[in-house]
Amino acid sequence: MECREACKAMTDFLDGTYPISRQEEFIWHVENCSACKKELAVCLTLQMALNALDENTDFVYTDSEEGVREVLDNAALKVANYNHYRQLKCAVKTVAGWAVFLTMCLQVIYWIQTGFWIF
Repeated sequence: MECREACKAMTDFLDGTYPISRQEEFIWHVENCSACKKELAVCLTLQMALNALDENTDFVYTDSEEGVREVLDNAALKVANYNHYRQLKCAVKTVAGWAVFLTMCLQVIYWIQTGFWIF
């Protein structure tokens, strides 16, 4: 991922609308690019300030580096959970496929033994 692409994705990422399938690449880029990390810190601070205005509360500036770290860690955890879900889903589909195949084989054996399929 290039910096330009990462900058375009920052607001969607912070809003939670960025596709989870692309977040791992985004997280890796931001963690390894100091310019994008600073840009994400600015976007996060801006989002927090706008949320404070929407909620009609006072905005309290916090350390943006810590906020960025927390956002990236939460996103990385979400991506890890998503990947585990995908792996589990694939394993269940594989087991189900083998179960159907085995059931069909047993049915054919039953038909052969009972002479059902001899016309």
